[in-house]
Order: sequence, then C-alpha cells, then structure tokens
Amino acid sequence: MATITHEIRDIARFNYIMAVLAEAGLHNFLTRVKLKGRKLFNWGFKPQLEMSSAEKLRHAFEKLGPTFIKFGQLLSVRPDLIPREYVMEFSKLQDSVKEFDFEDAKLIIELELGGPISRFFRAFSKTPLSAASIAQVYEAQLKNGQRVVVKVQRPRIKDTIEHDLHILFFFAKLIEKHIEDSKKYNPTEIVDEFSKWIHQELDFQIEARNTERFYNTFKDSATIKVPKVYMKYTAKRVLTLEKIDGVPLRKFHGDIKRNKKIMQELASAFLKQVMEDGYFHADPHPGNIIITDDKVGLIDYGIVGSLDDELKEQIAALLVSLVERDIDGVVNAILDMNISEEDVNVKKLRQEIRQQLNLFYVRSANEYAAQDLADLTKIAHDNGMRLPIDFILLTKQILTLDGVSKMLVSNYSYIDTITPYVKQFAESHRSLEYIKQRLEKRLKESLRAVDKAPMQFSRFLHRLEKGKIKIEVEPKELKEIEHLARELESSSEKIALAFLIGTMSVGIALFARVETLPIFFGWPISRILFLVATFFGFWMIISILRARV
Repeated sequence: MATITHEIRDIARFNYIMAVLAEAGLHNFLTRVKLKGRKLFNWGFKPQLEMSSAEKLRHAFEKLGPTFIKFGQLLSVRPDLIPREYVMEFSKLQDSVKEFDFEDAKLIIELELGGPISRFFRAFSKTPLSAASIAQVYEAQLKNGQRVVVKVQRPRIKDTIEHDLHILFFFAKLIEKHIEDSKKYNPTEIVDEFSKWIHQELDFQIEARNTERFYNTFKDSATIKVPKVYMKYTAKRVLTLEKIDGVPLRKFHGDIKRNKKIMQELASAFLKQVMEDGYFHADPHPGNIIITDDKVGLIDYGIVGSLDDELKEQIAALLVSLVERDIDGVVNAILDMNISEEDVNVKKLRQEIRQQLNLFYVRSANEYAAQDLADLTKIAHDNGMRLPIDFILLTKQILTLDGVSKMLVSNYSYIDTITPYVKQFAESHRSLEYIKQRLEKRLKESLRAVDKAPMQFSRFLHRLEKGKIKIEVEPKELKEIEHLARELESSSEKIALAFLIGTMSVGIALFARVETLPIFFGWPISRILFLVATFFGFWMIISILRARV
C-alpha cells in the first residue's frame, strides 16, 4: 500500500481503475500482477463468464475513458504484439463520450486563436456534430461564407492523459516483474510508444500538416476528396477544416455497382499513397470515409505512415511472394525488413510461416486474406524480429480496408484487387532503367560519403584527443572484454620484458668489443648481463608455455 501510494501520483484515479478492472471480471490479471490480495483493492469480483478476456478488457477500456480508449486503439494496430482476438476486439472501441459544454469550447477557441470567436467566424453552432475522447467537432462558417468544421480539444484532457500514462507505466512495470512471458513484448516500451503517439495527437498542428499534405496530393483528383486546412484558424488545440458534405461509410447503403466503384476508388487512392507517394492514411475505418455525390472523402489524418523506396520494394516483394505461394520469397522479404540485431532461426521461421499460411497444403492463391499479413507480423515478433512500425501501420491499413471492402461487397477481396498493381510495381523495379537509376543514386550517395569522410575522420580524431569518445558495452560482453584486457596486459608485460632482454643483449654485444671492462665480484660485467638476460629469457618462455596449458 505504501509503495503504491508513493509511486502513483493520483491514487484516487488508480483506485477507480482497479475497481473497473475488478468489476469487469479481470481478477486473473490482478492476481498475476500481485494486486488482488491488497486490502486497498478488496472488492467483490464480478466475473462475466459469458465474455472473453478480450471483450472484458474492451468494456473496461471504454468505461475508463479517453486514455484507455486511445491505448486500446493503438494496440489494435499492432497485430505483431497482441493476439488476433484482442486486435479484433479493440478495433470495436467506440471513440464517443459525453459532450462537454460549449462555453468551455468557446474559451479554448478564443485562447488559442487570440481573440473573440466572432472575429473569426460569421456563424458557429453551439451543438457539436460529434464528441470523441480527445475533441469535439462543431460546424461553423468563416467570414467569407466558407462552411467549415472546427475540432476543439477537450478541456484539461492533457492532465487526464498524463495521470493515466503514469498509471499505465506502473502497470507495465508490474507486468514485466510478475509475468515472465510478457518480457518478449516489452510492455514498458509499448506504453512509451503510446505516450509519444498520444502527445502527437494532442497537437492539432501536426494533424493539420498531415492533412495539408494529403490535400495537395489529391486536390486535382476526380474521385478522392481531402478537406482543405485553414491554417489561419488552426492552433495546438483547435483545427479548422473544410466541411465535406456526405454520408459516413458506416451509414451508407448503395447498390452493388456503386459499392464496387467506391471500393475501386479507395483501392486506387491507397495504392497511390503507398506505392507512389510513400505516405499513407493509416486509419481508414468506415467513420473516416465520407461518401459524397461524386467522390469519396477521406478525413482524420491523426495517424499516418511513411515508406522509403527500400521499404516499398520489400513490401511489394512480400505481397507478390504471398500470392504466388513463394515461401522462400515471403521469408526473405520478412528478413529484409527486420531491424533487430538479434539472431533469427531461419529454419524455424520458415516452418512457422508455412504452417500458419498453409501455403502448400490447403489454400489456393485467391483465398489469401489481409489477415495473413497480420499473422506474419506476429510470427516475426515471436521469433525475435522487429519490423518497421510503418509496415505494421500498413498491415493494419490493409486489414481495415479488407474489412471495408467486405462490408461494401460481401465476396470482395482487397488483396485480390491490389495484387495486379503490386506485381506491376515489382516488375517495374526489376527493369534495367530502374536498376540504372538506383545505381546512379547509390553512386552519388557513395561519392558524398567519400567527400565527407576526411572531415568526419578529423572530427573523430579531435574528439578522441579530447577524451569525448564513449564506448557502450552490453553486460554479457563485459566478461569477454575483461578477459581480453587481462590478455593484453599480460602480452604488454611480455613485450616489455622481451624489449628489455633485447636491449641487454645488444649491450652485451657492445661490451664484448671493449678490451677493458669493469669487474664485479671477479666477474666481467658482460658475463653478468648475459646471465641476467638468460634468466629472464627462460622465465618468459616458461610463463608463455604455462599460459598455453
């Protein structure tokens, strides 16, 4: 109790979180992290036997509010970290909460924009269009008559999130301490990743820049609509966007012909983002897709991914290998994407991929689903690999769009739709012209590196001279380094001794040419030096032989 009170800033909030987890029937989790037995948390548990653990946790997250809803949503895009049933369950998290008062929204707008709301807007609705965990969205009209939507951050939401993050880090440490299997998933690192992500989402200027980038990409498109950003009326807690009139996809009901057309337009748009532009909308769920009279609108650019040329090629190789039943191609593509320095058992990896995907035994090429990609990320992680976060986001995007496609057309496969385009992309990157371009690019990079090398080496020597070079050593390598240090110390002593013996030998030779030499105890000095050198020589030989035994 004293330890928890010392480590938790908001003990009342912690107590509430514990109560919600207990009421949800998650007593097994509380027992495993050594919290159930504490008097502070001696509630009556109410297990809901008809629900799975994933369902219980989803309901608990929804009850706990914004931070936990967002945390669950982040986990839903990490199929490499959590089991499939949790991914599917967390994807259902409803990002809708109780509305906050308009006067609070008005105060935030005026503080962020630097003046009364009437200075910026001709009209402003007091009733929000929607209320989500981080913000509310209002309809308004600029002074020039342009209809816009204004996203306003919830009051004091940052403080709430900071307190909850502190508690999440506490839980992560408990899990790592008491649940042995959790260490390979690194719960503290997951919470740290979430912390960075949620802080970015709290800064609406980041979303504004993302949206503007996509707007510039699709502003001339005949099929895709991205809202324009009004930067003059945007700040850290306020985002003003062009209003797109239409029906959210989750409420849209069209005929088969229209639905297929929508799906083809979405597929083309996202293929352009991924394969051409190298940045993509990472959360295209039905609530972020608006169907207008003649276009498909894409909104909410809080989560985006980016791909460099190398990663695009690796992803294309993976998708092509997947549909062509090329097990070695799949394994090689996964290995190429691996950013971990840990050794990988390739034979075990290949066997697990074959078993999971049934590449040679059960399924035909047209039966592959987007879920296969998620399965691959999980297998890679379980084998000690780390895949780039942008590939994980892309996996989630494809998984989401596959679900959207089946919602529009029951037997539609998103993977089948994009495969021809991916193959074309892969083929174009095998052409002689593309290879030539890549070689020219690599040559320029190499020349730049060679040009910078003398200056970098000079800086290195300067830092070395000043004693500013630091070497980080892993604990497991420390013993090897200590052993090496002892060997070097011993070798240096032997070298010094050999140098001394050599010097004495040279001295003996020089003394031997002198006719008159000093006599000590009846012995000439040359003979004394010879005996001393012989003694040290024999001693060094014996020590070397003893070291080899």
